Amino acid sequence: MKRIKSGSEFNKVMLSYSKETEKMATLALQKMSNDAFRSLVMRTAREYGFARSNWEVSVNTPLEGLKKHPGPGSYSDAAYPSISIVAGDVIILYNNTEYIIHLEMGTARQRAQPMVEPTYRELLSVAKAVSDRLSRTRMR
Repeated sequence: MKRIKSGSEFNKVMLSYSKETEKMATLALQKMSNDAFRSLVMRTAREYGFARSNWEVSVNTPLEGLKKHPGPGSYSDAAYPSISIVAGDVIILYNNTEYIIHLEMGTARQRAQPMVEPTYRELLSVAKAVSDRLSRTRMR
């Protein structure tokens, strides 16, 4: 690592490091959110595919006028638009299938088949690992 000799040189190095870290964090966030959404959809019980194909994603604003997918679905049928996600954004997931809560929580007659909770825990562990890695990244 090159020795820094002045305040302006230090500022340049810090600005460069800041931009690179922000770029890495944004890419990691986008990949993590895409992977988490895919995992959530694939964890959704699939007898007929209605619940699986009704997942929708929004960033920072609630969706209006949710549409129902008419038939069996897969990950590709679930709506995950090509959206830009940056640090601080709120990602909102929807599923307007009437029985989705019963799949997640279970009923007296049906065991729970959780999909949101395990995906959330998985996302938190990945986010922690990425955060730890970013904090260990040294300036070059």
